[in-house]
Amino acid sequence: MKQFSSIFYLPFSIYRIFIILLILALASCSLFKAKTLLYPDGIIFPMEKIRESFFDSEPIEIIHREKNKLYFSTRGGKVICFDIEEKKTAWEFQVKGKIESPLNRGQDNFYVHNDKGILYCLSLRGKLIWETKIGDKITSGVHESGSKVYLGTEKGKLIALNEKGEKLWFFKSGGEIKSIPVSAAGKVIFGCDDGKIYFINTDGILINTYETEGKVRGSFLVDNNLLYFGSYDHYFYCFDIKKHKVKWRIKTGGIIHSFPVSWGKRIYFLSYNNVLYCLNKKNGTIIWWTIVPARSFYRLEFADDKIVVSSMSDKLICFDAKTGEQKGSYNALWEAGSNPLWVDPYLIISVYDEDEETAKLIFMQKEVKVSLSASKISPRNINEEVVFTAEVTGFYLPQYEFYSHRFIKINFGFFPLPVVPFTQEREIVQAKSEENTWSWFPEDEGIHRIEVLAEDEKEKSEAEIYFEITKSDEEDANKNKGDLGMNRNEAFELVKKNLKNKNLVKHSLSVEACMRALAEKLGEDVEKWGLAGILHDIDYEMTEKDPEKHTVEAVKILEGFNVGSDIIYSIQAHAGIVPCKSKMDWAIFSIDPLTGLIIAATLMHPNKKLEDVDLGFIQRRYKEKSFARGAKREDIEQIANIDMELDEFISICLKAMQGISKELGL
Repeated sequence: MKQFSSIFYLPFSIYRIFIILLILALASCSLFKAKTLLYPDGIIFPMEKIRESFFDSEPIEIIHREKNKLYFSTRGGKVICFDIEEKKTAWEFQVKGKIESPLNRGQDNFYVHNDKGILYCLSLRGKLIWETKIGDKITSGVHESGSKVYLGTEKGKLIALNEKGEKLWFFKSGGEIKSIPVSAAGKVIFGCDDGKIYFINTDGILINTYETEGKVRGSFLVDNNLLYFGSYDHYFYCFDIKKHKVKWRIKTGGIIHSFPVSWGKRIYFLSYNNVLYCLNKKNGTIIWWTIVPARSFYRLEFADDKIVVSSMSDKLICFDAKTGEQKGSYNALWEAGSNPLWVDPYLIISVYDEDEETAKLIFMQKEVKVSLSASKISPRNINEEVVFTAEVTGFYLPQYEFYSHRFIKINFGFFPLPVVPFTQEREIVQAKSEENTWSWFPEDEGIHRIEVLAEDEKEKSEAEIYFEITKSDEEDANKNKGDLGMNRNEAFELVKKNLKNKNLVKHSLSVEACMRALAEKLGEDVEKWGLAGILHDIDYEMTEKDPEKHTVEAVKILEGFNVGSDIIYSIQAHAGIVPCKSKMDWAIFSIDPLTGLIIAATLMHPNKKLEDVDLGFIQRRYKEKSFARGAKREDIEQIANIDMELDEFISICLKAMQGISKELGL
């Protein structure tokens, strides 16, 4: 008993040290718990389009969200409610004439006006509550406060209506009113083209004004009796409503006609010189600023700590709200026509194509995929190391499992059919782990399907590659040549011997990869098409000063190796020496310029990496006539001669080149 209780008789200072150490130990445990990594949620780029909904008229600027429904007006005169879950229009309301305003939200209703000066009040279910003829042309948004509705007109009148749409009074200002009125501290506040901010009471009596040096057309933000707004004088203001004086103002690089947004201790807004600003709300100090693709007067969309910006361009940009760092982008191909909306798990934007006169809502989700690449190009020899690497998008702390499935290659005449499995089950060759690479030393010849499964707490995706393994002895290599005259390795050595320019070698590899991918897609002879691709420019350097002899010298070189006549014909066809006849001829004719365009587009991409380039980015560059003029669009489009759509063709070639991005240095 004495030994057990002796701890209580330790000197007080030692006892106190013991207690402090115990507290620190417990605190460190809780600290480690606090640092537990949570699965990321919210807006995560890159994103991919999962669906789209079409409309016969363009949505106007602002889309509102209420639970699982979207509300917006269109230039064709409709107010539309779209059900996100049902993927269809829930209801629509047709006004008389054309709608000229975005939809304005009230407490339990919506307001919209037409080009005849008629204001409509609708319920959330699309029922007309009332309509009223204003008389003057309505030029501002509509603001509801209590039992009153406020709006501005072209003639400078601020008009007040009651809940039945009946006019109560109007106040005459000094210019056209295009800003949306707001209410604060018992006052109605609006901006005007005469450069003034008007403060009136709820009975329409002027209380005071504040004059800026430019038109005030943007929206106001009221936060704790502070009024935030921008002006055409390039200043952004913080105005104390109670003290009726400017707390601070800051000069920007352009006019301000946008919606300010408050987030914590910061204020965000866009100026007309394509700049997004983040300011300290207390003193107006610029925390950061960044360039956006084009002018914008759309509302910013916040989700957690991210901002999404749409502008008068086809790009949607996401920024970190704290740092201004770009977190991702999405190319919608058509110009944005509204504010973006985050409705978990969808990011939604409306776009409009003037040429097609078509509008649509695009629904995007986090892109989830895994891609698999090999360190060497198929085929390879037995016992020759090949490293497979899995790259993921949209995963968090993923684990990888690699599989192999062996097939027997059977030939029926000219048709190789690697479709007969040697075994019924795929074999796990590397168990699930955080390792995203697998080194393979193949022991058996044949066709092998290498697969990878990537998986994390929420997501799962698979990818595969077919890879051929052959015997390494010279006799077998010669046997595999068949009617081709040489195997792939001999062809590559011949290319390196005749082309000293590394970029020309890379171009040859690009064309080879695309030809092989296209042959596989069409069920053609992959080896034959691949040889035509890798050898197509073999005489480029020796004929560079005499382009008319291009491929003529190639014929002389290749005939010495007994290369098949159809391969030689295709090589000449790509240069226009002979007319295209076969699918292989048309393929190499179109692939040659397309690979150049893809490389040029990659070098123009912000990341300059093939893996970051998508079909939309290539399509956008493709439409720019001044971009990569040497890649003749009419030649690329000849792929139609083998009954293939252009977008599918580009996609196949882009994916093929991404598969050899390491060899290309991109």
